Amino acid sequence: MAELECSDCGTEIESTDDLERTELPEVEADDSSVSLYGNSDLFLCSGCKKPLGVGRSGSDS
Repeated sequence: MAELECSDCGTEIESTDDLERTELPEVEADDSSVSLYGNSDLFLCSGCKKPLGVGRSGSDS
């Protein structure tokens, strides 16, 4: 696994224990409406809460 470092606070992310996970709604927008079509996991730095990435659709992480 590649090591990740938060560019804001320098926290080293070595495993999912170093991340916070929150649910992020996925929406589809056109000219007149917005539709919710799913949810993804948004991973945040546990040190400063900077968003670091979004989980892949269909993953059970």
